[in-house]
Amino acid sequence: MLKYTKIELELLTDFDKIAFIRAGIRGGVSQCSNRYTKANNQYLTSYDETKCKSFLAYFDANNLYGWAMSQYLPVGGFEWVDPDTNFNIPDTSEYGFILEVDLKYPDELHDLHSDLPLCPENICVGNTKNIKLVPNLNNKTKYKIHYRNLKQCLKLGIQLQKVHRVLKFNQIFGKTMENIEKRVNVKLLTHWENRKEFVGLRSKMYAFTVGEKFVAKAKGVNKSVTKKLELGNYKSCLFNKNIQHHNMYRFRSIKHTIFTQEINKTSLSYQDTKRYILPNQIDTLAWGHYKLRKL
Repeated sequence: MLKYTKIELELLTDFDKIAFIRAGIRGGVSQCSNRYTKANNQYLTSYDETKCKSFLAYFDANNLYGWAMSQYLPVGGFEWVDPDTNFNIPDTSEYGFILEVDLKYPDELHDLHSDLPLCPENICVGNTKNIKLVPNLNNKTKYKIHYRNLKQCLKLGIQLQKVHRVLKFNQIFGKTMENIEKRVNVKLLTHWENRKEFVGLRSKMYAFTVGEKFVAKAKGVNKSVTKKLELGNYKSCLFNKNIQHHNMYRFRSIKHTIFTQEINKTSLSYQDTKRYILPNQIDTLAWGHYKLRKL
């Protein structure tokens, strides 16, 4: 981008500004809100006409990084400005802002937003000491947020309580030209394999069936183990609330000596600290939901 725009990026050396921006970098959200579902429709051999029709669909947002790099991006002119609660600024403005704000998440939005709350935070949940990126429905205090994200939050019902600090910067549109030789062909499918059943124990630990194909995912577990897992293993963990262990071999290095080691590691678990799991083990609530105050 710099080659075509001829823009010179300002070297930011103010530690307070760097720390302010760094506090707003949180990572990507990954969670499992609904832990089990099974399709029932006329395209499946197991179709039951006495029950309501249901379908499973898979959606994937591609090129998130490329899309972000094609937006209006900061290039320099970083300066603190007076806090202002009026941020009706167009997305294509010459100037952009990063804000530190207090936000209120009204109770009337909790049921609607519970599956994917706005403004995730890196927090510890429950008795765990591990910090995780958790979308939650709690009010936010001194939350760092880009002005375009804040506009979206206000549009969806979040209430702005206070603006503590505002960092202003110059911005420029990232995508200046398109190489038409690199366009790709899009294929429209008229026949596809139906998704039958899905079990999600937690983020990056799930399984589903597509046609006659079975797909199992378990982060941190050797592929040699996941290849042997079946849908029944996941369903047993989910509904019987058990934890499964498997032996795995790992390469280890101690004092520059490399060796293999056999370990007995948790492969599947029903526990998920990112969400509050309801008694049926399928439905969950986001932390901070008003219903949890009564429990």
